[in-house]
Amino acid sequence: KLNALVRILWWKFNQIFIKTPAVVEIFPNVKCVCYPSSSFGSLVIYSKLPEYEEMNFIYNNLDKNDTFLDIGASIGAMSIIAASKVSKGKVYAFEPSPKALEYFYENISINNMHSRIDVSDRVVDQNRGMVSFTDLNVSEINHIQYTNFTKTEKTFGRESIILDDFL
Repeated sequence: KLNALVRILWWKFNQIFIKTPAVVEIFPNVKCVCYPSSSFGSLVIYSKLPEYEEMNFIYNNLDKNDTFLDIGASIGAMSIIAASKVSKGKVYAFEPSPKALEYFYENISINNMHSRIDVSDRVVDQNRGMVSFTDLNVSEINHIQYTNFTKTEKTFGRESIILDDFL
């Protein structure tokens, strides 16, 4: 409990004052770079495996020849876990947020998984074409914009694809 409390206090201090990323080993030889501005990165700092059951399922059940799809990959935690297991197959990840993509590419690089993960900045949707995408300060809550947006939100166009067409 004390270790968890110290980790939380250190991360909060870092988020406010130091603002440097931290590297967490989430599985053997699988590292995740966590930035103070990333809410998912904070969850990794706090719990190591924020989506415990899903992350363990990926790590324990994927085979070296499998194909893995990560829709809305965020900082790439699921993709790098999958790529650590899929050595002859392929991981396909979709993430339209520029900030999340920046963090995702860093996680690919630190794990040396360039050849195992194919990243696309397209939106997976029920229609193909262009969609308005909302890019907020916290990358994990970015989303397709279906309604009128407010002045505090930043939107941009992203190509959308239908997953069946991609497959």
